[in-house]
Amino acid sequence: LPIPKDYILGPGDEVIISMWGEVDKYDLNIIDKDGQIYVENIGILNMGNKSIIEAQKYILSKYAKVYSTLIGLNPKSYIDLSLGELKSVNVHFVGYVNMPGVHMIHPFSNVITGLIQAGGVDNNGSLREIKIIRNNNEISKVDVYDYIFSGGSISDFRLMDQDIVFIPPRISTVAITGRIRKS
Repeated sequence: LPIPKDYILGPGDEVIISMWGEVDKYDLNIIDKDGQIYVENIGILNMGNKSIIEAQKYILSKYAKVYSTLIGLNPKSYIDLSLGELKSVNVHFVGYVNMPGVHMIHPFSNVITGLIQAGGVDNNGSLREIKIIRNNNEISKVDVYDYIFSGGSISDFRLMDQDIVFIPPRISTVAITGRIRKS
């Protein structure tokens, strides 16, 4: 998947630094718990809490001190930053969900993909007004029916580490017997 522009690097993310041209170099590192990686001939790089764009600029500045062919009007070497394996985020699923608790999910997950990993909404839960709580503030309500029945967008809202997804109880039900025609 393409990396969102607002993705913030952190511990557990795998960083791939490729350099080509006059100098060929390939470094693959996992950001440690302190937000750092070590690259031979370059040293310790502080990668934690940087966006991809900030990290690219930072890496270029550090590598340019050792490899002068990266800078100037006509650089003879080029550098690129990409990501391999990404850290998982812990999201709390509470309320009427089949498997309540903390689940490790992919960092690009939205409410739908997160709910799938948590086993879905149980029979007494509602797909309406699912609350997303971040830092003790309700930041969004999601109506999954809009997505299921009309293809409406869930939005680009991503779940973040330590978010809480609250599935409310179903308020009412309608009993139907006999044949049903959906038009």
